[in-house]
Amino acid sequence: MTREELVKLIRSGHEASALGLQNLDLHAAILTGGVFHACDFSGANLSTADLRQSSFFDCHFDNAELSNAQLGDCFFARCSFKRSHLTDASAHNTNFAECQFADADLSRANLGLVVFAKSKLARVKFCGTQTDRMNFLECEMQAPDFSATLLDRVVLLKADLRAANFAEVRLKNVVLLQCLLAGQNFVGADLTLSQLIGADVSGCDFSGASLRQCNFQGGKAAGAKFTGADARNSIFMGCELTGADFQNAQLTQAIFVEAQISQARFTNADMRQSLLLRANAQHASFAGARLDEADFSHADLREADLRGASLHRTRLHGVQDQGAAFTDRKRALESDAELLAAEQWQPRHIKAV
Repeated sequence: MTREELVKLIRSGHEASALGLQNLDLHAAILTGGVFHACDFSGANLSTADLRQSSFFDCHFDNAELSNAQLGDCFFARCSFKRSHLTDASAHNTNFAECQFADADLSRANLGLVVFAKSKLARVKFCGTQTDRMNFLECEMQAPDFSATLLDRVVLLKADLRAANFAEVRLKNVVLLQCLLAGQNFVGADLTLSQLIGADVSGCDFSGASLRQCNFQGGKAAGAKFTGADARNSIFMGCELTGADFQNAQLTQAIFVEAQISQARFTNADMRQSLLLRANAQHASFAGARLDEADFSHADLREADLRGASLHRTRLHGVQDQGAAFTDRKRALESDAELLAAEQWQPRHIKAV
């Protein structure tokens, strides 16, 4: 089929089905509102083409040129984009369902409100893309490149990002729900207000990063580095933080309720008014930390080091403290005997007569 025949077919409102359009020159072609089934655009030149509000089912765009193409409000289902070029394309509010992207280049593309659902993305470049409210839902991701990109309110669900390139990335209100990020480098990065609920950030380096009001609840962060990070008002509730390093971190009003922080280092950290209720802090070091008005109620502080820590009105209600070392305990608030008795009260079983 020729270029002219295809344009005429779409303009007439007919569906394009099972067409071989390989290597066809469709530069700047107007194909808006079209419906395409099992069409092969492999190697075609679709640069600056207008495909807005079109639907594509089981189509192939392998090695196709889609730079500067207009792809807004489109729907792609089970389509292939292997080695395709979509640089500077505009795909605002477009959905890609069960599509395959391998070695594709989407650099500088407008991907605002785009949804990738259950798609496979291997070695895809997202460098400098516009990502406002972009979603990756249960996608298989292999070494995506987000370098020098602002991830703005992006949602990534259950994505494996351990080999992703985050060099010079900026994250704004990003949701990384149950993602794998172990070993990534976020030194000095700005992750303010990001949600990493259930994420695995084990061994990640957040040194000097801005983590204000971030949420790591229920995640894994064993051995992670947070030295000098600003994590004020952040949530680490129920997080696995064994051996994590928070030296010199800003942690005022941070929440570590029921967190596993054994062997973690909080040396010289500012933890004023932080909550560590029922935290497991065995062998943890709080040496020189500011713990004023922090709450350790029912925490496990066995063998913990609190020497040099400031404990003005720090709550130590019901803690386990065998072998713990203190130098400022006189200013702390010890267990409330009546409250402890009430917490330990159990109803007695009375046998019926």
